[in-house]
Amino acid sequence: MKSMLAAVFVLVLAAGAVRLSHRGTAWFSRTLVVVTGLSLLAFAAWNPEARVAETQLSVRGVSRLDHDYLAGLGAEAVPILDRLPEPVRSCVLRDVVATNRLQRPDPWNGWNLAREQARDVLRRHPIRADAACPGDSETD
Repeated sequence: MKSMLAAVFVLVLAAGAVRLSHRGTAWFSRTLVVVTGLSLLAFAAWNPEARVAETQLSVRGVSRLDHDYLAGLGAEAVPILDRLPEPVRSCVLRDVVATNRLQRPDPWNGWNLAREQARDVLRRHPIRADAACPGDSETD
């Protein structure tokens, strides 16, 4: 996103310079739309949810993970979170599945590639139902 803001800043400076030289600035709005579209595509391809999960794992390590934070991530993070050791993996993914409603298929008009890929990961490597997670209440 910083690169998009930088590009917009440069465009505004360029438009100001062109205007000062008494030339037309009709190109500015079209260029701004193109820069915005390209930035959004780059942002989507960068996959921020997966990057957040990777950063959490590499910086904090398994012992200091913020389970509540990771549970709020989207389906894009599931392939990264699948690398966690058990029982942490099942605990975190159980919450991600519940938060994103991955236990049931999407309607035809709400289909999403990342959600389908997450479901494939979970089919290949199911969540363990017997995983003891922090905060689970045990009944005797």
